[in-house]
Amino acid sequence: QLQSLKRQGKPAVAKRKLKVLPNSWWGIEGGYGVQLLVVYNEKCRDFESKLPKDTSDNLHAIFTSEFKRFPHYRIVFQNAGSGTALTHPQINLLAAMSEYFVRENSELFVSFLQR
Repeated sequence: QLQSLKRQGKPAVAKRKLKVLPNSWWGIEGGYGVQLLVVYNEKCRDFESKLPKDTSDNLHAIFTSEFKRFPHYRIVFQNAGSGTALTHPQINLLAAMSEYFVRENSELFVSFLQR
């Protein structure tokens, strides 16, 4: 389901009910269900199409993009001279995409959190 949503350019968000299997090593009896809501941090054409032109141009610039590798920034050395820090615009773009994912799937989040 996540792959299908990605191909459609939609936020990769899915809710599933899964059966818990027994695991004697960890003392888990199993046999019951668990609800899982997955939000996959992945490119989303719908989100990107709604960005302001200057942000979109920067995002898609080949050599000069401040958002190179978005949304999969490197854990270390994403930006020259900084071991692990992202820039404010990089963080803001990730936050905006996260908000978009939640808003576009608000019914899923509400039904998941109301349990």
